[in-house]
Amino acid sequence: MYTTAPWDDSGHILKKYAKLAYIPLLMYAFHEKKWKNYGYVSLMVGITLMLLMSYLHMLGILEPEDIYVGSYAGQTDFVVFRSRIAHSMLVAFGVYMYIKHAIEIPKYRTLLISLAILGVCNILFMVTARTGIAVLFILILHLCFTCLDWKKMILVCVATFALIGSSVFVDFFGFSRLNETISEVKKYQQGNYRTSMGIRLFFIEGGWTILKDNPVFGKGTGSFKTEIKKYIKEKSIIHEGSYVTNNPHNGYVSVTSQIGLLGLAILLWLGIQQWLTSNRLEPIYRDAAKAALITLAVGNLFNSVLMNHTQGIFFILLTALLFSSIQNQRNV
Repeated sequence: MYTTAPWDDSGHILKKYAKLAYIPLLMYAFHEKKWKNYGYVSLMVGITLMLLMSYLHMLGILEPEDIYVGSYAGQTDFVVFRSRIAHSMLVAFGVYMYIKHAIEIPKYRTLLISLAILGVCNILFMVTARTGIAVLFILILHLCFTCLDWKKMILVCVATFALIGSSVFVDFFGFSRLNETISEVKKYQQGNYRTSMGIRLFFIEGGWTILKDNPVFGKGTGSFKTEIKKYIKEKSIIHEGSYVTNNPHNGYVSVTSQIGLLGLAILLWLGIQQWLTSNRLEPIYRDAAKAALITLAVGNLFNSVLMNHTQGIFFILLTALLFSSIQNQRNV
């Protein structure tokens, strides 16, 4: 009600976040254990199909016109259905769960480890999204600290650093993540914000300025677009239309610019409560809940996860699916 944005902008953003209201409805739908199990298996099957179809695309078996193809800076990513960022985040989550299931189910260990290896290679060498690499790296570190003794943990960490380092330093498919990142940061320092990294740094800078004006409550729902316009004029930036958006590509900037530190505190409180409550779930669902929260927390550094369609729906479905049994425990 106190937003500085026009009603059209505030209503548009409200709809983006309104999907959070589906959580209690979906929790009721998944409250029976069989539907919870069906839902979880369906999710993992979906991620697996997406991963395998990515390889079919790379091998030329699936033609680009048959599927959604993500492109970036002239490079064609081997992704299907969704964007490269959403694809990489979902596959990173899938890799973590493959490994957890491999630990718990020796019977299918070979298959699950194979899928995990395919997933890691897919993120590192077939998709240009850096968000997926960051999510994968933190998930693997979490796995090391929770499942391995210190000797194995050191071994896995070294192997992870080496593998991810190779994908960053080595030029695959004409694309070097490290070189591009360094180049984009240098351009940003020179006043050229029209790059993937540059625009994100610019929005962080602008978001901080917006927050300082009203740190507690922010500027209101949907206000980022209105406020960033003011910031652009103050900076006298050319091609200003390229920077006017309601999506700052950072979940924390999005929340704090709109509803201030109060909103950020609520978001963090939600994450902490889910993390603590996940300890009451069955082991595999506990692990999935924590992996989903890590995916959200890391992804939010580079994208507005809850605002985005695929990543937002992923988090909402998993929240409802995994925590639906908590209500049953209370009833007992």
